[in-house]
Amino acid sequence: MPGRNPLYNLVRTEQLNEPGLPATTIVRLTCCLYALIPPCDEKCTNCPLLKPQERIAQIKKYMAETD
Repeated sequence: MPGRNPLYNLVRTEQLNEPGLPATTIVRLTCCLYALIPPCDEKCTNCPLLKPQERIAQIKKYMAETD
């Protein structure tokens, strides 16, 4: 595919205000549809389709797995 990635630089910063997590996170402005590609079954932590509480829960889960 020639040209620039259509998802390039389509992000915003979101405040988390959650103890133990970074103060901000990056959220895409459009969904990359990664969750629809098998065998994946969950959205990325930066997916705009996630509600803030879902994003926080997913980030906490990811951080617990990497410790």
